[in-house]
Amino acid sequence: MHNKFAALLLSAVITTAAFNLSAGEIVAPPSSVNPSSENDNQVYLGLLWYIGGTYVPRIELGYRNVKVDRHGDVKGGAASMSFLPGKGLDMFKLKGVRGGRNSQGELGVGYSIQHGTFLGTLGVQGNHITGGLDYLFGVGPQVFGGINTIGNYHKSNNCPSGTNYNKYTKQCDMPGGMGGMM
Repeated sequence: MHNKFAALLLSAVITTAAFNLSAGEIVAPPSSVNPSSENDNQVYLGLLWYIGGTYVPRIELGYRNVKVDRHGDVKGGAASMSFLPGKGLDMFKLKGVRGGRNSQGELGVGYSIQHGTFLGTLGVQGNHITGGLDYLFGVGPQVFGGINTIGNYHKSNNCPSGTNYNKYTKQCDMPGGMGGMM
């Protein structure tokens, strides 16, 4: 009786394994994949004019670290400091950046050395132009505009190793693949 039970159990295990092996499908890898996002890190330089201020612009030096995806969406952050000619350091700002490849919104916080107060900042960045509003606590709003070295971003064509970007399908094609044309 014990041997019959062991034989039945062994038979069930072999049958189950055989069905599982035959039920499996071999799936071919895709012939194309989407490009991933890529980092765009840059040091930038700019000139900022504040309404109600002098004709002498503030000099802004900053660093921007953003990711640009295959759709041209931009997300990241920036840090900057500005100098007021003849007076020295002016403001430090930390900003979040989000938008498209041609324009991005900026929202952040900072500190004004010249006024000795914290600030909130809201702005927009375009192709080498910027504008916005700094709100200095205890002082009030300050509207600014300026120019800088930040241009438009390019959509990511960053493909995995062993693939090539196809500008027609906007995919990363595998060698010999149909490039998403199926």
